[in-house]
Amino acid sequence: AENEPVQLPDGERYLRFTVPAEQKRELMQRGSLYRSARVVRREPDSLTCFCVLNEEGRPKRPDDPLMEFVLIPGDPENISRRCQGRARKLEIVSLSAFSVGLLMNLYIALLVVNAVIR
Repeated sequence: AENEPVQLPDGERYLRFTVPAEQKRELMQRGSLYRSARVVRREPDSLTCFCVLNEEGRPKRPDDPLMEFVLIPGDPENISRRCQGRARKLEIVSLSAFSVGLLMNLYIALLVVNAVIR
């Protein structure tokens, strides 16, 4: 949940919290990355920040190389659900296209076999 820190192996506390969208430029100047997805249609009013805090309580990049100092537009769970729904739709479209191609090839193969048998 938000503001529940995770203890990293090096002892740092990794946090998730919401920041106003106006702080995006300042946090990116400090080394933050900005990650978005195609399902995000417009810039939200707030960003979700994943980071550790320095001694002054300001967000900074974790020392752990596997953890990111990243900004996500809006709620990551909502973005995840929307991406999953879009992926499901694209899977159905690709399965339909594959099936149509398979049926067309089967029809052509049966025409060829029929022509060879005659």
